[in-house]
Amino acid sequence: SLMIAIGLNSIKVFKKAFQTIFFMPYVTNAIAIGMVFAVIFDTQYGIFNAIFGIQGFPWIYPNPAAEAGQGMVNYWSAFFAICFYIVWHSLPYKILIFLGGLQNIDQQYYDAAKIDGSNKLKTSLKITVPLLSPQILYIMITSFIGAFKEYNSVVGMFGTTGGQFNGNTGPESMQTVVFFIYERMKKPTQVQYACSAAVILFIIIMIFTAIQFKVSKKRVHY
Repeated sequence: SLMIAIGLNSIKVFKKAFQTIFFMPYVTNAIAIGMVFAVIFDTQYGIFNAIFGIQGFPWIYPNPAAEAGQGMVNYWSAFFAICFYIVWHSLPYKILIFLGGLQNIDQQYYDAAKIDGSNKLKTSLKITVPLLSPQILYIMITSFIGAFKEYNSVVGMFGTTGGQFNGNTGPESMQTVVFFIYERMKKPTQVQYACSAAVILFIIIMIFTAIQFKVSKKRVHY
């Protein structure tokens, strides 16, 4: 996202058009995008398999039988598909944050680097990245939290059962933490598991965030 933001910030022609293209996924409904990705990665008629000539490779199998526990899909290929979807859907927001930071950097720094004969790579590493450290810290924290609370993507691609995979028992192999909490909350006899998972999730996020703030004191420049 940082490299894309730097590229968009340096574009002079059709800048608004490129920004619109990159920001489109962020304003699109997450469930709808998940359903589209389920079709794209489908084993029988998915465009992904058609393009790369790998028809029959066990990607996502969104047959209703899969939700009833009768169908099977490959875990790692489905994991790749869900990661691809999450990165694609969350990328625009991160680009927007970095673009805002880039536009606030004083141009005099770049002019001085140009006079000193600094190349683009060195300028980016010595000027751009350090001055974007607050945005980088923010993106790291929100991305970590977002990864734990992911839910819409799983529902959009696999339905409310979370998918079923070869070598795994039960229809819940693609559960995220929030998916696990939500499903347990719907069952009166398993509410305690949902509450415990929610508390553990809160503690993990707080610990990770505290560590990031501690480490960033010497690395973040405001």
